[in-house]
Amino acid sequence: MRKVCLLTLFILLLPSFAPAQTAAGSGVIAGVVRDPYDEGLPDAMVVITNQSIGLSRTIYTTIDGVFEVSGLPPASGYRLDVSRKGFESLSVDDLEVPVGQTLHVEIGLKEAASSEGENWHTVTLEPLNHASAAIASSWHPDRLPLRDRLWQDVALLGTAASLDRRNERVVFRGQAVPYPAAMDGLLTSPLAQTALPGVALGVPPAAVKEVQVVSSGYAAGVNNAMGGLLNFATRTGSNYVHGEVYDFFRNSSLVAAERFSGGRKLLGWRHQPGASVSGPLSKDHLFYFVNLEGNLGHAQAMNRISSPLLVGAGGLLRANCTAGTDKCNSAAAFIEKQMDVILPRAQFSSSGFARLDYRDERWGDLNLALGFSRWRWPDGMGAGQVAENGGMLGQGPHALQNSLVRFGWTTGLGPFAINELGLGLYRDRFTAKPGETGLSTGSLRINLAGAWLGSGQPYGRSIWDVERKQYGDQITANIGSHTIKLGVSWHTSPVRINEINDANGTYYYSTLTDFALDLAGGVRNYTLFTQRFGTADRKFTNKEFAAYFQDAWRLLPRLSVTYGLRWEKPVLPQSRYSDTAFWRAGRLPSPNIDGSPILGAVYRLRDDTVVRFGGSFYYAPQPNELVDALLLGSAKEQTPITVNRTYTAAPYFPKVFTSYSVAPAGTKDVVYTVNKFRNPFTVQSTLSIEQRLGRRSSVSLSYLGSPGRRLWTLKNVNLTDPTTFRTYTILDAAGNSAGSYTTYVWLARSSTAYGRVYEVANQGLSSYNALVARFDVRLGQDLTVNGSYTFSHAIDNVSGPWAIPNVPLSMEHGKTNLDRGNANFDQRHRLVLSWFWRPSLSGGASNPAQRLLEGWEHSGTFVAASALPATPLVLVNGQQFSGINLLYTTSLNGSGGWSRFPLQGPNTLRGEAGYTASMRLARTLRVTEKASAKLIFEVYNLLNSRFATGLNTVAYTATGGVLRPVAGLGTANSAAPGLSAQMALRIDF
Repeated sequence: MRKVCLLTLFILLLPSFAPAQTAAGSGVIAGVVRDPYDEGLPDAMVVITNQSIGLSRTIYTTIDGVFEVSGLPPASGYRLDVSRKGFESLSVDDLEVPVGQTLHVEIGLKEAASSEGENWHTVTLEPLNHASAAIASSWHPDRLPLRDRLWQDVALLGTAASLDRRNERVVFRGQAVPYPAAMDGLLTSPLAQTALPGVALGVPPAAVKEVQVVSSGYAAGVNNAMGGLLNFATRTGSNYVHGEVYDFFRNSSLVAAERFSGGRKLLGWRHQPGASVSGPLSKDHLFYFVNLEGNLGHAQAMNRISSPLLVGAGGLLRANCTAGTDKCNSAAAFIEKQMDVILPRAQFSSSGFARLDYRDERWGDLNLALGFSRWRWPDGMGAGQVAENGGMLGQGPHALQNSLVRFGWTTGLGPFAINELGLGLYRDRFTAKPGETGLSTGSLRINLAGAWLGSGQPYGRSIWDVERKQYGDQITANIGSHTIKLGVSWHTSPVRINEINDANGTYYYSTLTDFALDLAGGVRNYTLFTQRFGTADRKFTNKEFAAYFQDAWRLLPRLSVTYGLRWEKPVLPQSRYSDTAFWRAGRLPSPNIDGSPILGAVYRLRDDTVVRFGGSFYYAPQPNELVDALLLGSAKEQTPITVNRTYTAAPYFPKVFTSYSVAPAGTKDVVYTVNKFRNPFTVQSTLSIEQRLGRRSSVSLSYLGSPGRRLWTLKNVNLTDPTTFRTYTILDAAGNSAGSYTTYVWLARSSTAYGRVYEVANQGLSSYNALVARFDVRLGQDLTVNGSYTFSHAIDNVSGPWAIPNVPLSMEHGKTNLDRGNANFDQRHRLVLSWFWRPSLSGGASNPAQRLLEGWEHSGTFVAASALPATPLVLVNGQQFSGINLLYTTSLNGSGGWSRFPLQGPNTLRGEAGYTASMRLARTLRVTEKASAKLIFEVYNLLNSRFATGLNTVAYTATGGVLRPVAGLGTANSAAPGLSAQMALRIDF
């Protein structure tokens, strides 16, 4: 009783902390104890111990023989002892509990006085939410070849995962939304900067014991999971002192040239030294683990321009310029100075992690973790990369700092219940400074026919500082044949931003001729000019509360069902400013109806065959970039402008405005939301049949359905309804008429006091359907092979380019239904294989095969996938028809929307299918009785398959109402990283 009161008081005294995913980062042992008549046996004592880590948990079975022990640290060496008066006792040894999964144990006890029958048990590995159809896989990162030791390679091994075209973001089920990453239950995903997904965790890779990738069917305590879930479990100390010192090394001789680098090797040398030590401070009770790691390396990047309207096989297409010899030569010199420029790219980092664990059977398990990482890129980011179409010049020093503190307490509440408490603080701080371009235009940005010239950094100085104070609590109670989970979580996230995006201005041009004329001075031929003014520094705070209830009910011996409810309540900040005409600008509605039912069922057709079903709603969080854009929507703190060259007082290239007061009237852009602005969500469902192949192996076939609803959309409400039609003539490559396209054209604004006025709503829809075949073969600790094949199709109506962060343009003024087609991440086929093999042969030291294979480890991954699609675009060159003026000459209809080719749907282009094979070979050599050395050699993309990740998408140019095809449509302009390798030496003692 004293412990229950203390726990209650502790929870009440921590209202300022907020949501740790309490179910993440640990594992579960659950099951049923039966008597000889196959009935549940009540009041049996179940004792779970792990001598290595000093853990001991005791719980009693319910009236139906059910037990569940949650919050177990992922580890091997668990032992389960079951005893009951009048029955013989049973012990099960050598159990391994993986992260985020349930080890399900069925036990039969023999009556002590009976000579008939015998004790028996079966052990199977289940998803954490074991009465649903979760799709999850786990890996030990120290057994995998990881490029640059970053986590995205692990995420890509998950089912229904894919990588975006820039090789930066991992996407699950075709949904490009933020997804949670949890370290021992503490959310660490980088919601502050979507441009920095590769350095998310904030702790050294050597501090992570196991990683789980969950693609569908999450546990009830996981919220904000419209995408997938990355679940990290860190290493802990044990009763044995252990230390290691290591260094991973790479130099230029271990890498291949990038596909578009002209034969240059851009990746240079890199060292990643580190050390770990762990052990007991008090045997069986208090344990420690400490890791420190550094990273220093030098590489290069290439600023390449690939627009087919500017560059051909022989270099710049000067013939496309008709502005006169002198003017064209000046423009050519300006552009050629930025082509194939080699840029230095250095990287330095330091990181550390420390963890204390106190384990006592009376008070439970308490743990405290501290972590940090410091990343610094003194020359800018993009090491080893070739720019797809410019944009790498002008980067200055970048830095990222992560820090975390986490406290967890798992304790028993009587004989049938366990409480898991977690709280913590995670902080991201990203900073960037401008660099020198070496150009006469300074920090000005220029977009010419889709290529970025001038400065590639849209902001001058940038700071993003995001904290997440997190608190979560979950109680698991066994009552009869029910296992009930009740949980709450709360988080508050202060955000500080110091940045003015586009403060230095951007000019947009569609042709080389127009740019050459403006570069000479005295005329205005650009398509648009944009700039932003105002106060750089701002602060806001996001909050969210979540509560859930779940009951896993063993309804029949072969049938278990799960039902429950989860409710999420975001509390969004409000701006102090608004706009008199558009009063909702700066006002962010906070949804109250983000609730979702939890449904699942498991039916055992046979002892080794299971059918699973699961479904629930999962909501997307509002990313900080979107919240920031909406808070700035009134254009009072920061004022963005969009200037047409025909406006009075429009600037001459390369001039920019010193302040908004001297900008043309009626050019400021405003953003606001509809009254019922909501979070997008998916209705995820999974149906699978699984065949067990022994204790730890299985094969399965699953269907995944994931329709998306309320996706973010927008429309420009400052457009006068069109009344005029115009028809474009479409030519073929020979210059002959091949068709026509008729469209409404937008010619005027409703209010000349404003430029664009974007209304953000929830009219987007998506669908994702997949068939997944998976297998998982585990033969002890020495051989693990798993793989999956996914056949899927993703469709949506929100594939356009972003107008504001996470909100796309549509082709025709808010008519999102016209943009329905293949999604940006519609990857139809994906095959993933991974394996780990440690040869172990019977026989003594005289066995030649034993001596040859002893100490070796071999592991690898293989990923083969069909290409991601791309959308054919039309580049509009100025006004198209005599007698009228299109309002915005960036689209065929003048609305300023998505300029895709209207006679084809979105994402009809397909590039090259890709495959990547990576290998790891290690040999352990015994140095002394207590020390060993491990030599490691890792190769990434062993076959050097530098498949295309980006395509030239300009299909037509529009001039004078005529669409002319552009050569080179669909050709590759960026590629996956080539072969690279690294060596490592690790000393264990």
